[in-house]
Amino acid sequence: MTVANLQTRIRTAFANVRAAGHTSPVTGEQDAADKLGTAIFNEAGSGVQGDTGDIKMTIRASQTGWLLCNGDTIGNAASGADHADADLEDLFNFVKAVAPNAGSEIFGNGDTVALPDMRGLYPVGMPAGGTLGGGAGTPLTDEENRAVGQHLHAVTDGGHTHGAIQGNSPGTGTSFTPNNTFFGVNAFTESASTGLTVDNEGAVAGTNAPYLQFNFIVKI
Repeated sequence: MTVANLQTRIRTAFANVRAAGHTSPVTGEQDAADKLGTAIFNEAGSGVQGDTGDIKMTIRASQTGWLLCNGDTIGNAASGADHADADLEDLFNFVKAVAPNAGSEIFGNGDTVALPDMRGLYPVGMPAGGTLGGGAGTPLTDEENRAVGQHLHAVTDGGHTHGAIQGNSPGTGTSFTPNNTFFGVNAFTESASTGLTVDNEGAVAGTNAPYLQFNFIVKI
């Protein structure tokens, strides 16, 4: 919700009163609507309450003017999104820059974008040049304690050789004198590795630090 949205709603409310056959509640209603909208917005819509796109933690399951960061889609009234409303355009334009959205979505075309999904994830400050909304790992399930995440161990396999039997026996070997007496030779097989591998340890990738679970919500 922006100050312009709020002013428009108040103007509409004044117009509806007049259309119903009642006297407008104030003189100079458009100017009054703008001033009233600005005052309400400055008092409740900004600062204490937050600005469009702000994200905060809460123990509330829901809060007027905010949406849960749960991966739901938003769009205009005809978009078929989980939350479809003309008042979501400002938030839409912020959220489309957040991964995994493409950034090229257009509100007026009926496109949809996904809200950040914070369920089971930690927020991390974005490094310079980073991807807004980017992340890694798999979300934690309810009260999961992933003490040892899935990991690999490297194995160093240097290979080895086998010595060949040598001797001085007649009639054996591959090198003979005229009287068929074998003369021993020094021979070795080629070096070869064993091909050892180590299985994964743990069922899920990643580990976790101690945590408490709260809801993340984003300002409309």
